[in-house]
Amino acid sequence: MDEFTPIIPDDPDDAASADRRREAAIHARWSRGRPRREKSSAVKLVMLLAMLLMVIWAMRVAGRAESWRWLIPADGAGEGDAAQPDGDFRNERLEGARFERDPLQVDARDEMLANATGPGAPQALTKANESKKEFLRQFLQSIPGTEQTEFFQVVRLTALQTALPKGETAVAARLVAAFRSHWEAWQGGDGEDDAGDSRTREWGNSILSAMDALIDRPDPRLIDDAVAEFPGEVRSAADSLVSQFTQVGRPVEAYAWTAAWSDVFDQPMSPDESGIPAPTITQLLAQPDEWGGRMMVVRGTALRVERVRAGKNPLGIEEYHVLWIRPDHPSSFPLCLYALLSPESLTPGDGENSRDVNAKVSAVAEFFKVRLFDSGKGAAQAPLLMTATVQVKETTSRGSVGSPISFGPLTFAAIVVLVAAVAIGLAWLVWRASSGGKSRGELPLDRVHSAMDQLRDDPQVETVREKLKRMAGDDGSEF
Repeated sequence: MDEFTPIIPDDPDDAASADRRREAAIHARWSRGRPRREKSSAVKLVMLLAMLLMVIWAMRVAGRAESWRWLIPADGAGEGDAAQPDGDFRNERLEGARFERDPLQVDARDEMLANATGPGAPQALTKANESKKEFLRQFLQSIPGTEQTEFFQVVRLTALQTALPKGETAVAARLVAAFRSHWEAWQGGDGEDDAGDSRTREWGNSILSAMDALIDRPDPRLIDDAVAEFPGEVRSAADSLVSQFTQVGRPVEAYAWTAAWSDVFDQPMSPDESGIPAPTITQLLAQPDEWGGRMMVVRGTALRVERVRAGKNPLGIEEYHVLWIRPDHPSSFPLCLYALLSPESLTPGDGENSRDVNAKVSAVAEFFKVRLFDSGKGAAQAPLLMTATVQVKETTSRGSVGSPISFGPLTFAAIVVLVAAVAIGLAWLVWRASSGGKSRGELPLDRVHSAMDQLRDDPQVETVREKLKRMAGDDGSEF
């Protein structure tokens, strides 16, 4: 006998057993792609309804004013960190927009000066401007925040050659002496007498002469181009000292803070909002430098109003009203709006420093910077804007839903019914698809038997047993 001898089942029972095994193998092959049974449709429907109802509930909760109060400072938490002009802030503007005039006119004037002074003048002019700006930056950094506010008054009146208010001459004289001392030390470090240094020295001499005249006797004849542009140049240097994502009240930003409020004084009480951009908080947080110093429309729901006392300042501001606003667009950050005046319906009463409100407001405000504050649950951030006053659009009762997503009981019931109907329809479609997939994956048993009978009766189809018998030889002998 060879190493391998095929065993040919002669017993009919053994042959039937082999056919059954073959039949089961064919059936398994046809059923291999059949989807498994999953959770019942009723369970899936209940889970889907539960999730949809949770979403609706979350939308209603998020619409309540109370759901946002955790993000704004607790009562009294903001007092002292955002009040003083001598310790507050402002944001930098775009470089070409700092001079309160058309940048094209500035470029044309610079080009005219360059052509008048020779081929090397553009580089000299650039160097002189950079030198002046760096000098002003270093001078502002060298004086305290309270003196920065006083220096704003000196700069403004120097350009106008208007007499100082009574009682401020001594303070102004001290600042002018410090400015002169800093200028002399700055010029003492220059070793080369090139065109840029010459321009810078001429500028300094002109400014110092106008400052001395302001202390002794103002003289309008001293107002030349350098003196007229002096406030804009100091403002540019002060704006560059403002840092984003920092707290309110940084002394180094006091000059910029006071200058920003001077812009608000020129703002109309009821400005026209048409044509003014209304950026989202996301835009302000992503590009604060691009939006710094620009006017924009603010809309949302005021949640709290705080009264904050102001320090001594040349603008005569005694107090601010700080409004914490939930914007009318999706955002997880609030807006912090400083206003000189607030409507009577929002103003805290006598003896109160803050008041919880729920009013829809709008305002045209100047963006200052992105500030940091303590929300009571950790550090948070908010765009800070400044305006003269705000317009109240709608006031709702305290604790009621003041959100764009707001609906009554009947509307809520209708939404639940609609959601349930949609859920049932989706569940039915899922069940039908699952049942159809199951039926398509199976081969009915009667069809399997019929196919097997046809294969067995077909003389051209050879079974394994028949093939083994043929290979062993017609006489059944072993090979």
